[in-house]
Amino acid sequence: MAPVQIGSDGQLVPIGGPTSATQPPPPGPPATQGVRLSLLIEFLLQRTYHEITLLGELKIEIVQFSSRTRQLFVRLLALVKWASNAGKVEKCAMISSFLDQQAFLFVDTADRLASLARDALVHARLPSFAIPFAIDVLTTGSYPRLPTCIRDKIIPPDPITKVEKQTTLNQLNQILRHRLVTTDLPPQLANLTVANGRVKFRVEGEFEATLTVMGDDPDIPWRLLKLEILVEDKETGDGRALVHSMQVNFIHELVQSRLFADEKPLQDMYSCLHSFCLSLQLEVLHSQTLMLVRERWGDLVQVERYMPAKCLTLAVWNQQVLGRKTGTASVHKVTIKIDESDCSKPLQISHDPPLPACDSRLMERAMKIDHLSVEKLLIDSVHARSHQKLQELKAILKSSNPNDSSFIETALPTLVIPILEPCGRSECLHIFVDLHSGMFQPMLYGIDQSILDDIEKTINDDMKHQGALEPKKPKRSGEMSAFNKELAHLVAMCDTNMPFIGLRVELSQMEIPHQGVQVEGDGCSHAIRILKIPPSKGVGEETRQALERSLLDCTFRLQGRNNRTWVAELVLANCPLNSTHSKEQASTRHVYLTYENPLSEPVGGRKVVEMFLNDWSAISQLYQCVLVFSRSLPEMPSYLSLFSEIRLYNYRKLVLCYGSTKGSSVTIQWNSSTQRFHLSLGTVGPNSGCSNCHNIILHQLQEMFNKTPTVVQLLQVLSDTQAPLNAINKLPTVPMLGLTQRTNTAYQCFSILPQSPTHIRLAFRNMYCIDIYCRSRGVVAIRDGAYSLFDNTKIVEGFYPAPGLKTFLNMFVDSNQDARRRSVNEDDNPPSPVGGDIMDTLMSQFQAQQQTMRGGPGGVYPPLTSPPTPYHPNVAPSPSMMPTQSPGALDPSSPYAMVSPSQRGQWPGSPQVSGPSPGARIHGMSPGNPSLHSPIPDASHSPRTGSSSGAMPSSMPPPRKLPQRSWAASIPTILTHNALHVLLLPSPTPCLVPGLAGSYLCSPLERFLGSVIMRRHLQRIIQLEPNLSIVNSNEPGVIMFKTEVLKCRVALNPKTYQTLQLKVTPENAGPWSQEELQVLEKFFETRVAGPPFKYNTLNAFTKLLGAPTNILRDCVRIMKLELFPDQATQLKWNVQFCLTIPPSAPPIAPPGTIAVVLKSKMLFFLQLTQRLPVPQEPVNIIVPIVYDMATGLTQQADIPRQHSSSGAAALMVSNILKRFNELHPARQGECTIFASVHELMANLNLPPGGRQ
Repeated sequence: MAPVQIGSDGQLVPIGGPTSATQPPPPGPPATQGVRLSLLIEFLLQRTYHEITLLGELKIEIVQFSSRTRQLFVRLLALVKWASNAGKVEKCAMISSFLDQQAFLFVDTADRLASLARDALVHARLPSFAIPFAIDVLTTGSYPRLPTCIRDKIIPPDPITKVEKQTTLNQLNQILRHRLVTTDLPPQLANLTVANGRVKFRVEGEFEATLTVMGDDPDIPWRLLKLEILVEDKETGDGRALVHSMQVNFIHELVQSRLFADEKPLQDMYSCLHSFCLSLQLEVLHSQTLMLVRERWGDLVQVERYMPAKCLTLAVWNQQVLGRKTGTASVHKVTIKIDESDCSKPLQISHDPPLPACDSRLMERAMKIDHLSVEKLLIDSVHARSHQKLQELKAILKSSNPNDSSFIETALPTLVIPILEPCGRSECLHIFVDLHSGMFQPMLYGIDQSILDDIEKTINDDMKHQGALEPKKPKRSGEMSAFNKELAHLVAMCDTNMPFIGLRVELSQMEIPHQGVQVEGDGCSHAIRILKIPPSKGVGEETRQALERSLLDCTFRLQGRNNRTWVAELVLANCPLNSTHSKEQASTRHVYLTYENPLSEPVGGRKVVEMFLNDWSAISQLYQCVLVFSRSLPEMPSYLSLFSEIRLYNYRKLVLCYGSTKGSSVTIQWNSSTQRFHLSLGTVGPNSGCSNCHNIILHQLQEMFNKTPTVVQLLQVLSDTQAPLNAINKLPTVPMLGLTQRTNTAYQCFSILPQSPTHIRLAFRNMYCIDIYCRSRGVVAIRDGAYSLFDNTKIVEGFYPAPGLKTFLNMFVDSNQDARRRSVNEDDNPPSPVGGDIMDTLMSQFQAQQQTMRGGPGGVYPPLTSPPTPYHPNVAPSPSMMPTQSPGALDPSSPYAMVSPSQRGQWPGSPQVSGPSPGARIHGMSPGNPSLHSPIPDASHSPRTGSSSGAMPSSMPPPRKLPQRSWAASIPTILTHNALHVLLLPSPTPCLVPGLAGSYLCSPLERFLGSVIMRRHLQRIIQLEPNLSIVNSNEPGVIMFKTEVLKCRVALNPKTYQTLQLKVTPENAGPWSQEELQVLEKFFETRVAGPPFKYNTLNAFTKLLGAPTNILRDCVRIMKLELFPDQATQLKWNVQFCLTIPPSAPPIAPPGTIAVVLKSKMLFFLQLTQRLPVPQEPVNIIVPIVYDMATGLTQQADIPRQHSSSGAAALMVSNILKRFNELHPARQGECTIFASVHELMANLNLPPGGRQ
């Protein structure tokens, strides 16, 4: 039915009105909402009924209503009849509406196209004809100019290059090393290798696991790439894998799930794999035992108990099983078990009864199962027990015959008993121990077997019967001796030649040409000469040919009487280096290589040849390095020639001595087992016994030399770093107590953290970090290591920026460097924009000029001094690197091109250090001069004023006032080695009277960082102290606070930046004098905020500042006596105000605790030192004093004493204070602290030996 609605006049009209057919419908689908017919009828009925009730008796209105209602219902009837066919009408209406909508769209499109042609396309033109495309198609028959977007949709992108892949893997290696350093690594996983973006853990005899990480986020879990089980059964396994691949995959998934879920993933991985491997090893040993019983030993070994994954117990020498009823020996057991108390241990071996302590080597062999052979373990066990039995038998023989000269052979347990005198070896009685049964078995040449059987039965029945054996009797003159001279000579010749025969066979099998066995000298010695030694792997063809030309002879000889020590003599000529050693001045050099033939190997076996080839490989590798070094000696700078000398080169190692006195040495050797160069450092001459300063970067030097084995580069790094490292080694690294609130926790003052051979990081109390980059020509670059090397706006986690560091370091810059600084106008101007293509061209020209200045690319020195390339290739270098006529241009003779902040892509020796230029983000960078020398003060400090201290370099102009930059300290500051020595060497505090300086001597850098830490502590203390309130200050680096009567200002000394100064101003005109305020300020600078920079000392002083005025003034007067003891010559004692409890104080609190308590009473400590006219050890006592604010009494605190002498001193102090209180009673508002202390210092007399 079509929808209808009621019009305004009450008539029924279709939706859309009576004129909807003549008007075009609006765009969009036709309306489908309407009124249901039933609802319409109900509505009409209700309306009719309502009107009837309202009409009443009005006849005219009734007639009009009837007529109107009749017409309405007639229309309703017509509508009902029409609704039966409304579906077709509705379809037609929809079609008509759709056609009207399409017509409207066509008209609108035409209108829009016409408007576009009249307005927008008036000057439009057709594109040029595709002539190049047509030429390509007509001439070549191809279409090479296809748009790249089509190619990119079809052809996949090119894979990354090998260089990009290697760079990524190197970065991943660095991330893995960082994760390994910062994670909890089990000691059993110490055998690891990081390479190709993977870390490989290898536990010999158990497993090998290869892991990696999928990013640099520390929360990303480890990913197990490969798992290999190394447990092997070499006796019964037939070379097959013991673990099925499906089992390995299951273990792989299990370990990976542990790596995802556990807090200590590597520890859990090791525990899981180690437990599995131990169980597998126990199963292997059990299977070997069963095969041993089945094939060889039979009933001689029995499995007593086997519990999988727990233990395996074996029994040997069981007399009942062997059928020896007369034997008295008990069953001997060997137990192999897994230690349940410590699962990280390998399989444990125990013996029952315990093995005798007869021979440590036999004991050690019988307690190991790393070979994973149960038969070898049983043989080692019974071998030790056999040795014990023979010892017992020998003791019995010795007791019955004191002249007995029998002895025991260890290789095969045998007791050799001489029968005659003299006695040959074949005439001795040999008593063996059967390793399977444990029974004695005698053997003697030329005796019937029946006699031997009787001896065997006698010995085994009762060993004491051995006393019945006949003693030695002299050999009669008529008897024949078993010795034959000709036969002995023949045997000796065979013994001498057999090792050479074996060596000759091995050389022939390994295809090493030789001359065979030759007789030397008088015919008593033999030798084998090798004609050509096989070339070593990893050595260049040029080096191999040079080494072959210099090798004159190679001969193998035997040394010693045991025929097991081989000596290979190499004769070489044309040595590439001339050393200062007295034995290396001849034209030819003799090199002797000694090899001890293993007992398990035949004499002259393959092992000797392999050891020789390994030594030859080491000689070749070192020779290749020395050859390059000898060729670069003429081009080496003169200062390096004076810096070093060649002390020794014997083809196996190269020893170089360096330094001004040549007192330090570095030894270079090739390690064949690790296939790497090994460096060792030492001292010689007058410095012998001292430590080499380069020991702290030994690992970094070794990594650098293995990466680039260039001796000149090594010497360059040693030269650049020796003076800085000598200064760095002067820094205190011993942990100290009492530096923080935790008085029992020790904190390390400086931690030396080498990052590369030329990059040293200093961490101060785990809070501040200083990066030192060693440069050539006697300079270093120093920056704040708390700023990220990749982004100067980010802070390294765990460190805090040191405010004012840039200004402090600029105080040590010498006058020559200070003259190169930029002007203020240059600092305020931003760098000019330069395009990337132009910058690349200028950079290539600049680098070409640098190489020309340094003698061309042929030398070995330019790689150390050329400007480092940016880490990110897309980041354009700073304009400061362009060869422009800038007022800040550097001397071309400088070995290092001074780089701008944007050129900090790679510092020398630290390829990981990179970062974008701060000048790209912050205006004010000079385009003409790099900012390495710019004395930019820190954002939290004002520029320093005044002249430098005596510890600073002379002729230093005051620094300029530059714009504040938060990242100023991240820009390196260049210092000379002398300035660095002054910066790091312990020295007295500048600008202080020697009497006021403390006894703790420290370096300027430690004083600066300590002052910064104390200022940081002060901010925290002010927030915690209720008597102090902070005052806002607009001065950077200044802390202002106030008490009830004083206003305080704390800031670094602007002249030195090495001390923290306090400026005190009274709030109103009170009782304070200028002298008292100066004493308070000087006490703060020298005794509170100075070395060793303790938190509790500062906290105690702030508590004093919050004390009432009369108490604080008395304390200041005591401080004056401490600072200026010579002004009170009439006193018998010197005083020291203890802000923290000293170690010798009464046991009221741990040493280092705050020694000032302010409540209703005041508790503080004083140390009194007796003045003595003659130089001798002074007497010190610690006096705890309590001042009652209510009564005004000053007395000694009642603390139990431990020593009788200290008790006597305390009693005398207490009596003096009591007597003073009685004679001078306190008045209202008067403080008696200073008067009481003055009385004590004037009248205290201790008996001899009385001290605290």
